[in-house]
Amino acid sequence: KGEEMSEVQILADDTAVYGLEVMWCSGDSCRQSSAISSSPHGEPKAHALTIEKGEYITEVTGRCGSWIDYLSIRTSNGREISAGGSGGAEFSILKRDDGKRATGFRVGFGCHMHNIGVYTVTVNDKANGGQPQNAAKDVMKELFTQYVKEGMDQNAAAAKALLETKRRLTQKSGKTVVGDLKPGNVYHPNPDDHRADSGGLDDRLVDHVVKTAEGGSVKDCIFKAEGFSAKYGGGLTLGDEKGEILSFTVATTKIPTGRDQLQILELGSHSGDGTLRFLKGVGKRKVKIVSVEENPHWLQLGKQLVSYAIRDPSTGKTKHTIRYKAMLMPEDMADLVESLQGSGMDRADIVFMDHQPGRFKQDLMKMVELGFAGPGTAVIVDNAGTKAAMMKDYLDLVQAGGATSSPSGPIKFNTVIQKVSSPYPDALAISWIGNASSEEL
Repeated sequence: KGEEMSEVQILADDTAVYGLEVMWCSGDSCRQSSAISSSPHGEPKAHALTIEKGEYITEVTGRCGSWIDYLSIRTSNGREISAGGSGGAEFSILKRDDGKRATGFRVGFGCHMHNIGVYTVTVNDKANGGQPQNAAKDVMKELFTQYVKEGMDQNAAAAKALLETKRRLTQKSGKTVVGDLKPGNVYHPNPDDHRADSGGLDDRLVDHVVKTAEGGSVKDCIFKAEGFSAKYGGGLTLGDEKGEILSFTVATTKIPTGRDQLQILELGSHSGDGTLRFLKGVGKRKVKIVSVEENPHWLQLGKQLVSYAIRDPSTGKTKHTIRYKAMLMPEDMADLVESLQGSGMDRADIVFMDHQPGRFKQDLMKMVELGFAGPGTAVIVDNAGTKAAMMKDYLDLVQAGGATSSPSGPIKFNTVIQKVSSPYPDALAISWIGNASSEEL
């Protein structure tokens, strides 16, 4: 009670934001409140901002995609801290023009900070140099005058003005970036509740699907997964817009002559919802899909989700048209390709990349070099909007319009950037590899 923020720290590296620390003080007594995730890139750096007496936070902005890439916090005195990477789409959850100040934060995270929201109260920027302590008096005086003019007696007007002022100045902002962690904009204080490796929301999503969806029905499993994601986060799955694009791309990709099955490689399968989208697009055709994931926990969740969706509940056997394999991502793409080719998957008809954006170009070119990808292959890349800067070399390659050398001869990329708005503004880059003439090199 009576505590004010005296210091805010953003914990980040040059890739993303991983946590927030706030020092709360009341008189000579102070305490620290932290919400910190472990960085997969080493120890994040703390960027601190001391908040002086009478100063308060008026702006919280940044960039985000699947997580918070960059965060900026500015005070009423114009001082600012900012940290993070260059990816993501811009967001704003508090601006000076809103006439409010931040009284607290709510955040959610897994291996990165996944969302951030603010609690706010109204301030009167014109009163006493913008000091918040005078805002209540000004609001109450204005309301009292209004109620008296409306014919209310002074005692009733004073009581109503007091109650209305309290309601206005303690009203909490419902704005949250990426998605709230719980229904009804209520933040759950236990960070372990939404960590991907410790019984978090990803686990609960899969558990929800297995308990409520029709076993053996890919479509119903997708429906239940999307419903859970929309209710608890909005970013736990790819979302319907991206999902339908994936399914459509698969549905319009033909099986090459001489083969009886479609072959799909998924790099970065998360907890399996993207795999279901590919399977939906396959329809009744035969398919071999290999899902590769770097996170062992997500890999197991994906296996559980996909297995439930493709097994006949009456027999417990996988549908005869589907060959599905999930495996951990090896360090070297050449090892993965050689392993797949050695097991009978000579080349991919579709490659989906949602692992490390900085590896997209080198991984694709290694696949081309080894003959695993080439003319006829469709390559789909996630986060081509929110993480465009991190995959700039890849996007430059597939949008250049010219020819690229390959062991089988010159190739070229026909690329479409498909924008989406849900569950957050982003884009998919879909490239079809075709033959090129030597003159185009």
